[in-house]
Amino acid sequence: PDGAGRTIRKNSSSTSSNPNTAPAHRISRNSVSAADRLLSASALSGVQRHVASSRTTATAKPYGVSAEPAPEPGDPGPRSARCPAMAAYASRRAAVLTSAPAARRADVCQPGNVTKTPVCVLGLGLIGGSVLRAAAGAGREAFGYNRSQEGAHGAHNDGFAATTDLTEALTWAAARQALIVLAVPMPAVGQLLGHIRQLGADCPLTDVISVKGAVLDEVRSAGLLDRYVGGHPMAGTAHSGWSAGAAGLFTGAPWVLSVDEHVDARIWAQVMHLALDCGGVVVPAKSDEHDAAAAAISHLPHLLAEALAATAGEVPLAFSLAAGSFRDGTRVAGSAPDLVRAMCEANADQLIPTLDHALELLHNARASLADKGS
Repeated sequence: PDGAGRTIRKNSSSTSSNPNTAPAHRISRNSVSAADRLLSASALSGVQRHVASSRTTATAKPYGVSAEPAPEPGDPGPRSARCPAMAAYASRRAAVLTSAPAARRADVCQPGNVTKTPVCVLGLGLIGGSVLRAAAGAGREAFGYNRSQEGAHGAHNDGFAATTDLTEALTWAAARQALIVLAVPMPAVGQLLGHIRQLGADCPLTDVISVKGAVLDEVRSAGLLDRYVGGHPMAGTAHSGWSAGAAGLFTGAPWVLSVDEHVDARIWAQVMHLALDCGGVVVPAKSDEHDAAAAAISHLPHLLAEALAATAGEVPLAFSLAAGSFRDGTRVAGSAPDLVRAMCEANADQLIPTLDHALELLHNARASLADKGS
């Protein structure tokens, strides 16, 4: 086929590939080939998978309705044989697959005797704070760091382990081989990576930043590439800070995981399980593919929302009459300006041509109205 798509989700209750009941995600053929390599190498038989054979998009399907038949009860099957840790619970999983739907939802994708990797989240704003909440809620040992006292104290007051001391956080992570999650604005990434190289270089590393190519370059410069898997949960609000976060923020949301050539399958699997524990739907993609998509569906909308809000602000009475369409079109205009600026600047190579195309469409619409009245 010209392309194929794949998503990975945990404990799905969907029994249909109907686009009205399950989201579809477009992924290039290169991404799927890389994802196949990582899925095979890390033996992810405990998650449901579906690859379209003749379409460029695909929706996730629960195990048991995919193209590959489920194993017979008691038979571990070829997929679980890829991983000794998964073979141990194959017979239990087979029994679950033939049990009542409620039991399946409770037990599918819950491998036995698999210890969850501790998580150290650096940055406790909206996204990082939500990761800390979700990871702890999934039963993981979790620790957070935030430069400002407001974020760290907010987390501590809500019952989470957190500090404003970066050395303390990285020492905690190194002692446990914890998965370090970068959840800071792009301008702070380089400095944090320098500290990680000194105190936690052996820890697996991921991030939740909205650009992937720029982070990849910083990680490569820091000499941490072999421990890194890029990530980006496609979820958020117009608010920021610890108080804006929620454990359920990522439920059902696409969570991009990079499948670049350097990626270690074992670390990719660790990051995947974190995304699944947070409720996300894992979408494998190359970093450049992610950035092109993010420019169109995330970064450009911020610019358009700002332009719309600024235009309306110059029209008397406009804000007094504004209703649903204006509210929807300008929701993200309330985002912290520094965060918007950082992500747009970091993805400028992809954002500029996307913005040019949008401006061309608007110019054509203006010309048509001016010349033809339609």
